[in-house]
Amino acid sequence: MPPLKPMKKGKRFGSLTILGPSKSVVTGEGQKPRRFYEVRCICGKEYWVGGTSLRSGSVRSCGCSKES
Repeated sequence: MPPLKPMKKGKRFGSLTILGPSKSVVTGEGQKPRRFYEVRCICGKEYWVGGTSLRSGSVRSCGCSKES
């Protein structure tokens, strides 16, 4: 299966918006590089999240919506 194309700045996933280009990170010896994206939640928190988590929908916010 060919690799997925990087997601573009401004793309939204639930409460998260991609802020810029991805960063490839190798998470373990012998592992394929994974793409991580810097995102901003609607509450203003910024952090890095894996592209797979965004695409699958397993991460849709920073957790702020669960606090209510």
